[in-house]
Amino acid sequence: MTSGWVLRKVKQNDKWVRRWLEVNRHVLYSYQACPAESAQARVINMLDLRKTREIKLVDNGIAGLFCIVPVSADNAHPGYLMRADTATSAEEWVAGLNKVRQQELEKELLGDAQAMAPSKDDAAFELALSYAEKYEHASSSIHQRWVVFFEHALVREVLRSVQGEAAPGDLKRGEAQRKISSLFHVRAPRA
Repeated sequence: MTSGWVLRKVKQNDKWVRRWLEVNRHVLYSYQACPAESAQARVINMLDLRKTREIKLVDNGIAGLFCIVPVSADNAHPGYLMRADTATSAEEWVAGLNKVRQQELEKELLGDAQAMAPSKDDAAFELALSYAEKYEHASSSIHQRWVVFFEHALVREVLRSVQGEAAPGDLKRGEAQRKISSLFHVRAPRA
């Protein structure tokens, strides 16, 4: 679930206030009224889901509780306590918010990697890909892409060091590929 009514615990006076929550991209918005039902609905709070430490169910004897814990400098923020109508609804909120959070974190990570990644036609990138084959059981595709990215950076560094020597370009590239292949026991890309 990524939009609907919940009760939010107000810390100052131990009261519960009714809030409409709605997710748009990576931001969780909190309103006093549903924006679709009231033209006067205004945003009360916003929370960047990418900057949350955890979103979890809370079991303290009251059905439907869940907590959104933001990242804080000292990691001591107690979180925002919410109460859904039912325990099932709370589970849907936690699953939905965690799904959005994970998707947005992956987009952010992929965007950073793509911005830094070299072109795929580079021979060094192919060599890094062959090295990454060792990680076919990586925990995620993002993990494997980062492995390839960092290995590619290493390959480029070796290429730069080899190119400093007095040898023709193709010979230098081949020498760098042999060095990397012997270091990591992988096959060099075919020319």
